[in-house]
Amino acid sequence: MKNSNSYSSHSEDNENLIDVEICHQKESKTISFFKRPIQNIKSNQFISIRDVYKLIKKPNYEEITSMLRKIKDPAEARNFKASQFDYVCFSGVFEKRSSESIIEYSGLLVIDLDHLNDVKAIKDLLCQDANIETVLLFTSPSGDGLKWVVRIDLEKATHNEYFIGIRNYLKSTYGIEIDGSGKDIARACFLPHDDDVFFNSDETTLKNFDPGKWQDQFKGKIIEYDFYSTNNDVEKLIDTLESSSMDITQGYDNWRTIAFALIDRFGEGGRKYFHRISRLHSEYIAEDCDLNFDKFLHSKGTGISIKSLFWLAKNHGVTISNSSLNVSKKDKRSSFNELVPKSFPIDVFPKTIAEFVRKSAESINCPEEFIAVPMLSCFAMAMSNKRVVELKKDWREFAIFYAAIVSRPGTKKSPALNKGTLPLRKLQDEFSAQYLKDKEKYEKENEEFEKEFQNWKSLAKSERLNVELPIKPKEPSLKQLMTSDATMEAITEMMINNHSGVLCYMDELAGWIKGMNQYKSGGGNELEMWLKLWSAIFQIINRKGKEPVFAKNPFVNVLGGIQPEVLDIFTGKDNGLIDRILFSFPDEIAPMITDIEVPKELDDKLISVFNRLYSAHFTRDEYPNEPQVTKFTPEAYSEFKDYVNNKIYKEMMSFEMPYYLRGAWAKFPGYIARFALVIQGMHFGEERKALEQIDLDSLNKAIELTEYFMENAKKVYARLNSSKTDRKIELAERWINRNGGKASLRDIYNNKVAGCKNMKQAKSLFEEMVSRELGVMNEHCPKGARATIIFVLDDKVSNPREKNYNFY
Repeated sequence: MKNSNSYSSHSEDNENLIDVEICHQKESKTISFFKRPIQNIKSNQFISIRDVYKLIKKPNYEEITSMLRKIKDPAEARNFKASQFDYVCFSGVFEKRSSESIIEYSGLLVIDLDHLNDVKAIKDLLCQDANIETVLLFTSPSGDGLKWVVRIDLEKATHNEYFIGIRNYLKSTYGIEIDGSGKDIARACFLPHDDDVFFNSDETTLKNFDPGKWQDQFKGKIIEYDFYSTNNDVEKLIDTLESSSMDITQGYDNWRTIAFALIDRFGEGGRKYFHRISRLHSEYIAEDCDLNFDKFLHSKGTGISIKSLFWLAKNHGVTISNSSLNVSKKDKRSSFNELVPKSFPIDVFPKTIAEFVRKSAESINCPEEFIAVPMLSCFAMAMSNKRVVELKKDWREFAIFYAAIVSRPGTKKSPALNKGTLPLRKLQDEFSAQYLKDKEKYEKENEEFEKEFQNWKSLAKSERLNVELPIKPKEPSLKQLMTSDATMEAITEMMINNHSGVLCYMDELAGWIKGMNQYKSGGGNELEMWLKLWSAIFQIINRKGKEPVFAKNPFVNVLGGIQPEVLDIFTGKDNGLIDRILFSFPDEIAPMITDIEVPKELDDKLISVFNRLYSAHFTRDEYPNEPQVTKFTPEAYSEFKDYVNNKIYKEMMSFEMPYYLRGAWAKFPGYIARFALVIQGMHFGEERKALEQIDLDSLNKAIELTEYFMENAKKVYARLNSSKTDRKIELAERWINRNGGKASLRDIYNNKVAGCKNMKQAKSLFEEMVSRELGVMNEHCPKGARATIIFVLDDKVSNPREKNYNFY
């Protein structure tokens, strides 16, 4: 605690501090005193509770108190009080009037009781209360209320818990409603004149009030309901506040937070709710409410969500149950405000492929998705444009996937992608080796050709008629299945040499995205080409100075990684590309070197399964015939139609679905068919299942796989459409999780977690995390030490896979 002398008043008008100077020097000065007006937030002096008593008892404030009580206009009275009255913060010593700037707690709490019918009777009642220790009790500046200062034990409970307990106790015992402002540690209390002020000079007494007993005693006025933050819940919450006359607007910060929360959900439509909530305050003025709502409405980038409204209500005593405890899995999955963590369903793959994925992930020590997603692309290439699934006469789907693994650098994406494409790389190695042999043979034959041709040219014209013209050997071309060059020029060249299909395989997909005309300056039509390629639409590709390329059923798959921070490249782009991308955004796992190896026998077995599927579609013929058609069995098609109509399309029409997910959801019916085709093909390679029809088992597995990618789409799109606050919350949650599940304010700003540079920012971060039900804030007051706030992450949020290690 700083020396109180360092905060002596610099004002010449210092008459109100005379009594402070002659107080008992031995009494602890644990209250901050502020000179008028209210805009002065720097503490002028530290004083004792006895000093406050003397200031109120003496005639120092008698004239201005009398003047205030003669003013009839509420707005005028409010302005007069703010400009003419000195004030104190009873809860402790502050460098300035802010809860973040408290230096030492006083162990006192002030309760406001406004608009009382019989002030004297209530005053006598409180002084004689058997459970709560009254320290100071005086009439409020307005004359129709009381300021009740009571002693609390911060080792037993927090300031907020005492406030809620006392509020509920007064309501239950005496039927007295109190102002919610007392919950604010830095609450300003104006000092009036009161000849009959009550003062308890015994600092040692403390009655045995148990705040914990009264946390949930506000029966009949508090309701409990599932918390989705839907429109109906907002209505229900405001009905609750109105029926209980509960004011949650005390303090400008709270009032502003309520406005931003309502604007976040309703925009202009939140105005009527703002009025309904503000009307519960004793000094509500409709014009002020409108003016401030207009100002808040035009502010941008606050990051405050509708959940902050529920958090404020919860802090005032409204019981809000956690929906995750009461909602069935089916219902929760249909709520787009919640993400349901979902691991990759490896068992949709046949036994050999599933075993290879698990073993490879264990060996590399990476998420299984890092192997499984490339495996999908790999087996899609085994069929390429040689096979198509036909749902209706005019609805066909090729097994084309644009797949992206979202993960930070250093998470083993590259070795995993390499391992996951093993069969395709082996086949590419065979083609490359054959090409080198053919090239060597060609060069020899071409050398012979050149000799024969020169001999032929040396003949006289009459002699050439009797000698056959040498035929130039055909130069071999490499059948390229994979490329890291995703430019349209490179893709076009590969289409000439390989009509069946190619996999664009890149460690980082950012280059592919940024290379499109819509993501860079300049013209071109690459984006439109990639959108068409996803649907295998016939294209005529014109090339400058060259013959055009006629691409029938063009087949190009895309596979690679992308960093979470790079996802921002999609922000503000509504061109359909992102809706076509299958995102896999797995949790990171602790880095570790393992001794696990993938047996060579398993590698060979996987390659054999792949080759069997590939050989069923490819012959030595250079040009493909029309694709072979696969259809659903009647049973599978009926199930497919039912799922798409009653799940996907129903969700798309739901008012709860965020607008930004609709484009992606529109693509998932096609992806179900594509997944089903690849899964059926995998089973052909392993068990020789028929390729001509997709059975119900393959369809159900395709649906399971689709739901995995749906959840990951939610995760990615939520990130893209989140505010800066959302991202800070995510960073803080991960940091706290890795550091034992709890953190102090000092931990947060010392380590600059989520960009927090001071205590105020750290506390604001904690409060937002509490509002999102990610954990709780506890006030820790060790003996002889300054109190601090600890945030404890909820066990349901904590991810044990992320604990006990750090990322650099």
